[in-house]
Amino acid sequence: MKNVQKRSRKTAGQILCAARELFAELGYDKTSAEKIAKVAGVSKASVFAHYLDKTNILAAIGIEDIRHLIEGSQRLVQNREELPLPEAAVKFYAPWLEFFLRNPDFTRLYLYQSGLSRGSWATEFIQSCNQQEIMLSQLIKKHPSSPPLSEKKPAFLARGGQAFFFQVVTYRVNGWIRSDTQARTDLSEYLKAWLHSPGDDTAS
Repeated sequence: MKNVQKRSRKTAGQILCAARELFAELGYDKTSAEKIAKVAGVSKASVFAHYLDKTNILAAIGIEDIRHLIEGSQRLVQNREELPLPEAAVKFYAPWLEFFLRNPDFTRLYLYQSGLSRGSWATEFIQSCNQQEIMLSQLIKKHPSSPPLSEKKPAFLARGGQAFFFQVVTYRVNGWIRSDTQARTDLSEYLKAWLHSPGDDTAS
């Protein structure tokens, strides 16, 4: 049984590795299950047995990458950040923004599924979004430049940061922001304005 499970995990890994390579080279739309199977060295039936369809492969790759992003963000939060708080928030979001900009097909899936109460990947996507917000809240709370804040204030500020982040991501993936450079600039300006004086507003 253990050998079977080991082979199954190995096959699943081969499929994801092949799909990742093909998505980068050909794009999601031009990559077929047949091409994935050929590059992975497995049968087409194995591809469907492990992932059902191409969308599930895309989601699995994205989740794998998001887990790495979460690990990186956790390290950033745990380290003492010397940058001013607004710049620290920009640094926090930078790898996340680059990931979503590089992967527009996954980004569309993520945004759609995250808006559902249930779906194939909705729960995991929503959990990752919540983790991102919690980590930003921790960064704000622990940052040496933050003034004394009420118990709820870091979460309030983090929720605003998330709103700005996903607005930029949504606008860019739909073409309402015309370039990646503009997306980076817009997010930076929003975060710096929002977190410039975190103790100044009346939110409790």
